Amino acid sequence: MSDIVSPNIQAPIVDKNGRPTQVFWSWMEAISREIVIRGTGSPENVVAASQGRIYADMTVSATPVLYLKRQASISGDAKRGWEAV
Repeated sequence: MSDIVSPNIQAPIVDKNGRPTQVFWSWMEAISREIVIRGTGSPENVVAASQGRIYADMTVSATPVLYLKRQASISGDAKRGWEAV
């Protein structure tokens, strides 16, 4: 897991319009990138994700197959670029 710094607990997480502050939004994005995507079957051509994400194929839950998103996209398709690891 990368070094994710929690936002200041004294700072507001939403602005006066009820939208997340930039600091909180950045923190949420960083946390969500660390969560393993779970599903059944290969993610190739099915699951769009950013480069570096991990996907667990839970078809056989005792021994899930892990995939790493090695390429951001192939020919502009973010659902491609997964490799089993």
